[in-house]
Amino acid sequence: MYEMFNSMSNKLDSYDVIVAGAGIGGLLSAALLSMKGFSVIIFEKLSFIGGRFTSFNFRGYEIPSGAIHMIPNSRGIFTKILRELGINYKKTDVLLEYIWDDYQRSCQYNFGVFKILKTTSARWAFAKIYLKSLCPQKEFGISFGEYLKKEVKNDELYRFFEVFVNFSLSLSLEEISAKTMFEINRNAILQGGPIVPIGGCKGVIRGLEKIILSHNGKIITNADVQEIL
Repeated sequence: MYEMFNSMSNKLDSYDVIVAGAGIGGLLSAALLSMKGFSVIIFEKLSFIGGRFTSFNFRGYEIPSGAIHMIPNSRGIFTKILRELGINYKKTDVLLEYIWDDYQRSCQYNFGVFKILKTTSARWAFAKIYLKSLCPQKEFGISFGEYLKKEVKNDELYRFFEVFVNFSLSLSLEEISAKTMFEINRNAILQGGPIVPIGGCKGVIRGLEKIILSHNGKIITNADVQEIL
């Protein structure tokens, strides 16, 4: 599937574009350029392509290499690129599953969170954050955790956002600024619900690989780029 570097080293001048890295960014760039008529060669230092956006089979289970919770939005830029490249995906039926002790609800749309929160006070507090997210954001100078404690003062909503940020961003509420979190909320509202690529992360990587190779591109693994001249 991939050619060894030493067999290609004297042919680089025949390519329009050289891409360093076969992670999701490098493969997306190479696939888009390939479809626009550019000849592309990719160098990847690892023995596999996809970087943190793929998975490996272990005893019948697919183990992700890193991107365990990257779920594109239906109107986001990543989804538009997938659509342009002809990589299939589907919209999810459930946006969020909310469990609080013995209380469990699910919703399909972003504003559905307003309905699934347990207490009326949490619902109204969320509605205010939802509406505030649609406005241009100033620099608060504090973390989102501090903002929730000082301005919102609702334990249920604090725990809700704490779990959301821990899972989706791998951060604590104290590690993300209030301004950034409001911007993330705004993007989630405007860009629609989540989609899941068919075949998961590996399905995307295989699709990009197919596009590149079908346009006479090359992918060279085990080739670390040391210097760009």
